[in-house]
Amino acid sequence: MRKNKKNIRGFTLPEIIMTITIGTIIIPPIIIMLLVALRAPVVISGAIKGNSLASDLMEEILSKRWDEASTGTGPIADGIKTLPVDLGLEAGETRINFNDIDDFNNYSETPPQNAQGIIITDFSDYTRKVEIFYVEGGNSEDYDTELSNVSNFKKILITVTGPNSTNRLEAITSNR
Repeated sequence: MRKNKKNIRGFTLPEIIMTITIGTIIIPPIIIMLLVALRAPVVISGAIKGNSLASDLMEEILSKRWDEASTGTGPIADGIKTLPVDLGLEAGETRINFNDIDDFNNYSETPPQNAQGIIITDFSDYTRKVEIFYVEGGNSEDYDTELSNVSNFKKILITVTGPNSTNRLEAITSNR
């Protein structure tokens, strides 16, 4: 008996080649999108943790006096402000007894600690660094230039580096 060719089912060679061609065009971008989507929560989580660590430290810094000579009764005269070369720790100070903003200048910690010096758990792979310097006031363009003399404005720059992100937080504080 002869088989009728009309009853044979299957794919022709051109159909198979067309399917493979379309698949090689469509599938790689889909895989890339899935990989990016799977990685995004890790990056976002790192950025959120970094921002939280930076915000906590900024809040602590801003709760301190503006300068060692601050009395809380008004602005400090230029002649008694801490000189730029002297910004940072005074003799015998440790994190627990930082009492003014500039004590945090060049402060760095790995892993991050709270104000009492206790290590913050779950952040052992993060580093926090602080820079504080005098800047010119008045115009926003002046806030990025570090001055070699005293002014009525200090810039606080906190950098938090983690496994998946680097976060920066800046603030300008004034002697007012």
